[in-house]
Amino acid sequence: MDNFQSTYATYADFCKAFENEMDRLYLLVFLLTANHKLAERCFLRVLEEIPSDNTVLKPCVSTWVRRRLIECALVSVFEQPFRPDIRREGWFENTNAGLYIDAVAQLDDLERFVLVLAVLEGHSSQECSLLLGCDLRTVSGAKARALEKLGTTTRGVLESSECLRASA
Repeated sequence: MDNFQSTYATYADFCKAFENEMDRLYLLVFLLTANHKLAERCFLRVLEEIPSDNTVLKPCVSTWVRRRLIECALVSVFEQPFRPDIRREGWFENTNAGLYIDAVAQLDDLERFVLVLAVLEGHSSQECSLLLGCDLRTVSGAKARALEKLGTTTRGVLESSECLRASA
């Protein structure tokens, strides 16, 4: 029985998961919220929620953290009205990757969530539908619009950055 209990995650296991995946986790939450303040609040909220009662198995720690961050971002964006000081922000990195991140952040909320969850996180349309509380048709439409907008936006970004490099 003692061996079985040792398969549960400790607080240190959660801290290690945050530490090892900090950049990826923050990028995930920023892409979902499109706001640095909201992303930071989600991080702090999930850190405060780390279970201390041996309810999460060690191999599931990373999944638990990602899922809780996604759920927190959903609540932050869709269930709490935006205050005037909360707006979409940029990534603050003038690289091609930063420009792509900014393009995703500028998508409408539903489109951004579906794109991040389905394309970047690998969730099925059914899972996105359940997470977002909408039907499959809504998810499919949002995904198609997001990909179209992202293609248009990033095409312009790439063309302008290539022109800038060519003129330098």
